[in-house]
Formats: sequence, structure tokens, C-alpha cells
Amino acid sequence: MRVLYVNQTAQMSGAEHSLLTLIGGLRGRVQAEMACPEGDFADAARDRGLRVHTINGTDVTLALDPVGTPRAIAGIAADGARVARIARRGGFDLVHANTTRAGLIATMFAGAGAKPTIVHVRDWTPEGRVAAAILQYTRVRASALICISQLVADEFPAHPARTPLHVIHNPIDLRRFDPDRYDRTAARAALGLGADDLAVAVIAQITPWKGQEEAILAVARLRERHPNLRLLVVGSAKFKSARLDNEAYLDRLRALPAQLGAQDMVRFLGERKDVPGILRALDVLLVPSWKEAFGRIVVEGMAMGLPVIATDIGGPKEIVTHGEDGVLAPPQAPAAWSEALEKLLVDPAGRAALGARARASAIARFTPELAAARVWDVYERTARPG
Repeated sequence: MRVLYVNQTAQMSGAEHSLLTLIGGLRGRVQAEMACPEGDFADAARDRGLRVHTINGTDVTLALDPVGTPRAIAGIAADGARVARIARRGGFDLVHANTTRAGLIATMFAGAGAKPTIVHVRDWTPEGRVAAAILQYTRVRASALICISQLVADEFPAHPARTPLHVIHNPIDLRRFDPDRYDRTAARAALGLGADDLAVAVIAQITPWKGQEEAILAVARLRERHPNLRLLVVGSAKFKSARLDNEAYLDRLRALPAQLGAQDMVRFLGERKDVPGILRALDVLLVPSWKEAFGRIVVEGMAMGLPVIATDIGGPKEIVTHGEDGVLAPPQAPAAWSEALEKLLVDPAGRAALGARARASAIARFTPELAAARVWDVYERTARPG
């Protein structure tokens, strides 16, 4: 089956990694090509042997902007026309849009004679009329929807068009996220960690809802009882937002440890490409998001045999079974996170057992082959009805 994948951004984040992992799982079933802006993601697609068709892309926000919104709509329309031409002339069986914003491009010219279009919805949607309208538009225009969690699926309003909606969790590359591939001593040395240091991390884009501030507050509460505790903040403020000033948030985060007397406990590593190595060096992974659509890093941490403390709402709650293969804690509650973390810090044997169960759970539930089989079923139902 010939599938044209559409991505609206040139940057690499969880959505882009998940798509490339999925395409790898579909190898042998799908002849894939990519439509996306030039940049890191296009380079990564080419590295995997995919032909890339260049589009401008969009960073349209889900809030009204008297200048930016009309300009974004014009850009989406131009990209939509190009994608429609590529799909028609290339003889593709269907179009797979990798995000809601990519779905705006891919479904712009949906209708008679257009290729069936699947929109992969990978993020939660903020409240507001514009966001609600985009969800409604997407449900009407798409041939089918794939949602990465039940949280995401539940945001879509019911509609008489009855567009098929499927919940399929993201896969991860279990060959890359395999603790046996990385030497723990070397990984810790590369990060400057001492033999007695207890290392925890938040690995995410820098933005308030990812909860880096709450992680710093939680760790600072333990500074007297665990002076050897180290928090690594991994990620950058890569996405602009009309609602959130991520650069200003990063500035506040950098100043916060000193204000709390915990400046020796927190290190900012910026954007990194060696995430498996960083995970191998850790003792606990923290995912304190306020609202997480899925939580890819949760599964990656589990696959690396790490005990993970994750937010108890949204996608992580669908991934982690509290006390069995991870720990769940309420968002925006530093005291609760501090307590949950200390229980793990003082129990090395318990950490090891929890990490082993976490890896077994990840292997059983999040393979590329399992996700690819479910997505392939959606492809067949969409491109070859009946």
C-alpha cells in the first residue's frame, strides 16, 4: 500500500519519533513517502530511506490571532493543495497526517476524488472555541482518526458523520531502548555523576505543563536528607506558544534552584539526542506533567528498566499500573512527588524490582509490530472498505 505521510513541523519531538518508529514497524506492508518542511525531521526521514516532498508547514496556534490566524490559514491552504497534488499524481492509496495540525493540511481538499485521509491525533487540546472548532472540523473531514490515548479520544465531540475513531498507543523502538546496550557506569560518568549520587530526571520539552518546576520543588524538599540527590532537566523550549512563554519559563527554572538553596542539586542539560544513555544513568525517572496526552518518555523509561513516577491523569494513567510497573502521583503537588520519590530512593531493591516489572510491561505492550498491526488494520478499513 502506498502511503503519503504528512508532518507540519521540521522539528523532532515525540510525535516525529513515534511516526518513524511506526513506519519501521510497517516495513514490507507500506511504501512510504513523506511531506514535511526541510529540517531535522526531513533529514531523519531521508536517513531511513524515505522520499521527502517539501512543504512549508505551519505552527498555527489554537488561539485566535488577528494577524497570525489568517496568515496561517493561507499557508495551510497552499500546503493542502500541494499535498493533494502529490497524493493524486503519486498514486497513493491514502494520506496519513501525523498530528492535528498536519491534519488541517491533509484534509484541506478532502472530498470527491481526494485520497482517504487518516489523522493521527497525538496531543491534548486546550479549552477554547478555536480548538473545539478544529476538533469538529477534523472529525468531519478525516476518513478515520487514530488517537494515541483514550484521553485524546474523549476530547472529540460526537458527530453524525461517525468518522471511525481508533485508540492506538504509540510504539517505541525496543532495540534502541534496551538497558543491555548501554554501560551504566560509562553513562553516569559521561554525565558527571558520582558513584554515590542518586540521579533522577525530567526529559521533556521545556514548557510549564511538563512540570519541570514541580520536579525542582519536589527535589529541593529532599536536599537535607539526600544531599547526594541530583535532578537532570533535559530538553529545550523548542515550541512557540500564544498561551505560554516557554523561553521565560526556562529563565525562571534556571533561577529557581538557587532560590531554594538547591543549586548543587539541579543541572540543565538542554536538548539531547542520547536519551537512552541518559535513562541508563538514572535511578528514577520523573514525568510530572499537568496533562499528558500519552507520555512516550514513560514507556521509554520503563523499557530501560527504570522505576518511573508519572502523573496520575491522562495518558500515563493508561500506561502505568500503580505499584505494579510504576508509580502514579497527582500533578502540581510537589509534596506528594517528594514523598513518592523518597520511598524509592531509600529502597534500592524495591527500585530494581519495579524497574524489572516495568521493562517486562513495555516489551509486552508497546512493540512497533503490535502498533503497526493495529494501524495496518485501520489502513485496510480506510483505503479498501469492504
